[in-house]
Amino acid sequence: MSEMSEKIVLKIIKNEGLLSHTMIPEKLLHREAQIQAIKSRLEGFPENMANFLLTITGDVGQGKTAAMNNIEKGLRKKSQKGLAIHVPVKESEDPYTLLRDISRACGFTSGPEKLPDRGISYSEGWLKFSTALGDTPLVVVLDDFDLGMMNVERSIEPLIRDLASRPHTGIICISNNLAVIDLIKDDRIHSRISNIHSIDFPNYTPAQLVDILKERVDMGAVYVSNITPGALELCAALAVTGRRGDARYALAILLQAAKLAEQENTRLTRNHIERASTEFEQQLLENTIRKMPTVQKFMLYTVATKGSCALGEMYRETEQLMDRVGEVWTRSPRRRSEHISNLEARGFVQVVSQGRGRGGGVGWTASLTKTYDINRSLLVSVIKKVILKESGKYEEPGIGEPPKSVENLLRIPP
Repeated sequence: MSEMSEKIVLKIIKNEGLLSHTMIPEKLLHREAQIQAIKSRLEGFPENMANFLLTITGDVGQGKTAAMNNIEKGLRKKSQKGLAIHVPVKESEDPYTLLRDISRACGFTSGPEKLPDRGISYSEGWLKFSTALGDTPLVVVLDDFDLGMMNVERSIEPLIRDLASRPHTGIICISNNLAVIDLIKDDRIHSRISNIHSIDFPNYTPAQLVDILKERVDMGAVYVSNITPGALELCAALAVTGRRGDARYALAILLQAAKLAEQENTRLTRNHIERASTEFEQQLLENTIRKMPTVQKFMLYTVATKGSCALGEMYRETEQLMDRVGEVWTRSPRRRSEHISNLEARGFVQVVSQGRGRGGGVGWTASLTKTYDINRSLLVSVIKKVILKESGKYEEPGIGEPPKSVENLLRIPP
């Protein structure tokens, strides 16, 4: 018998791609009613399609984008006479850059029909695009539509108005904001499109999420024999309690937990899933905060350290912090309002009115939403980490050492 026994390696992951949120099954579970409702609005595509504006709403990870991707594939197979395109809207998008992206998604990527990155006005760009498109029927899906409506000075409303004015055009707006239609203030858009509807994607239940996870397992995502009973149910429960039924979150923590189990060469257990949930939550939060403008980071930091505070107090402390790090920002009431609106849209804070007593008028208070209030200490620590990394002063603490103090390094008040 050999003195060296061969080490047994436990594999959990069989096909990592099947646990990716980018993998879209041909049939989406528990979304049949919503998909059928969307298809009914597109029955006349392409030649007999009347103009319409459709909003598709629901929380993150409820299958909105996945459903539209599958429907768009069907539209492209149905006819070559019309165009069905999907364009993501970026934060504070302006009408011209979004028009440019739409134009290129329509296939105008070279020659005189191509819109340049810069150098011409929006009106010139629209004339060029509409001439190239002619009378071709068009369905344009705008993902994260509300992000393009946040900046009052650069709102994408002029583009929506022009799209609404051309014949045989359907506009589909995907948003996490249930009241997204209220962001469209231009009455001309409402008057030009009488066919306006909204379809809501309700949050997945724990049982529905388990079905989605089991589908991926049955497709061959993992080795079932190396997963302890109840693992999928825990992933679903965490996704419901922490992320309002986010299917992408459930898939992500299952994958993260599988990787942790493989590193330890053990079966996947509840402990791996709980650890994966904590790690993934922190990574997700850090990535989101890193993309925010510095002024929004400091606004959120001020609210997070207090739980809630008056808007005036938040603005004053934010100004002090911006001055201390030497960053310049526009302090107009409109810009301040846009920054706080972006934090609201991201689900971090909520702003409510509060009476000041007899003769005191009404004040406004910003507070953390329930999702982040229960994890306030994590939110504060992640913001600090991001700020220190960007300043070049962040160091990973050693074993048993507390993290470096952001208050001391940047002179941020505790």
